[in-house]
Amino acid sequence: MVCARNVPELSVTMGTYTLTDHFFVVNIPDTNIVLGVEWITALGMVTTDWKALEMEWDDEKTRRHEKIWG
Repeated sequence: MVCARNVPELSVTMGTYTLTDHFFVVNIPDTNIVLGVEWITALGMVTTDWKALEMEWDDEKTRRHEKIWG
């Protein structure tokens, strides 16, 4: 897989949560976005409800509950 470029401060919004991190751009046909594990490890303990497509975690200030897909 060849990295086409990197974006040092790209913001991605999931629900009302916005993550700003360093991302690498690769060409994967028929794919909008693939997020690796580095961004999610920064969130710490995360609870995911795959049926409801929701995630819950603690950020610096409060407990977050986000519908992140759909």
